Amino acid sequence: MLDVKNLSNAILANEISLKRASNREFAKYLAIYRENIWFRDTWEKRIGIVDDSDHYFWLIQRNSCVGGVVLEETSFMSLFTIPPFNDEYILLEKIVKFLIGNSAKNEVINAYGILPSQAEHLLKLGFNPQKSRRCMIRPTEIFDDIQWEDNLKIVRPNNQYITDISKLFFENYDSLGFDGVNTLAEQFESVTRYFRDNSNEKLLNDASSIILDSNNDVIAACLISSWEGVPLVYDLAVSSVYRRSGLATKMLKHSLSTLKEKYDFVRLFVYSGNPAESVYYKLGFFSGTKTTNFCFSMDRKGVLSNST
Repeated sequence: MLDVKNLSNAILANEISLKRASNREFAKYLAIYRENIWFRDTWEKRIGIVDDSDHYFWLIQRNSCVGGVVLEETSFMSLFTIPPFNDEYILLEKIVKFLIGNSAKNEVINAYGILPSQAEHLLKLGFNPQKSRRCMIRPTEIFDDIQWEDNLKIVRPNNQYITDISKLFFENYDSLGFDGVNTLAEQFESVTRYFRDNSNEKLLNDASSIILDSNNDVIAACLISSWEGVPLVYDLAVSSVYRRSGLATKMLKHSLSTLKEKYDFVRLFVYSGNPAESVYYKLGFFSGTKTTNFCFSMDRKGVLSNST
């Protein structure tokens, strides 16, 4: 098993090697040479994603730094190249071979947050695509055209609704940024975490919506949280019975209007295949670059060994 914490440098192949990077220096290069896919709005936030762990490495070719990568025992992420070097395929191939050569036979190699330009290379190397997602962003704006149906009641978040909201999200799961297995227990944990972390944020609570029908059943919910000091659509769902009634759009318009008091924009994460992505787009949300997670099963070594 690869011991990344004690790895200072390693030869990959073809005059390409790994060299441990200073975290501060790595952060600067990552912020400049890797696309700002999450729309971080300050330099401090962009370099702040690099923590004090031991997983940051330069990629060296003939004594010149040609890129960088975040490396763990059986996974990698955040690969970037430094101009004029631009051969991502050769770097990915050598990184993967290095990880395989230092892993047990039953291990799975994971690649996280892969950009579109790198995805084709990983497919050639025998990787299987998993979840894909993107960040979307929109300026806040005051909407004067929000009209709720008379038979509906709009209330602010209250932990008395945790169970009902969890059930709503579970039964109408569309993968809006929910990074977990869709079970009722997982949704309950996620909603409970939302209330725990955001209950004292009045403006975020005011921007959130829980919609009740005439029987006081929860039929829709839009929860707004904060991520990196900026509003984030934590989760949003509408009961299947009320879909295509405009509730999602109205809840988002309410959020955008309320948040304009203090914030310039709102972000959300959406997984590929979520039909609500068209709702966000029609409301003016701008789509960031899609990233995809990949995995490589060790029983597919033959695919890699036959690659160029």
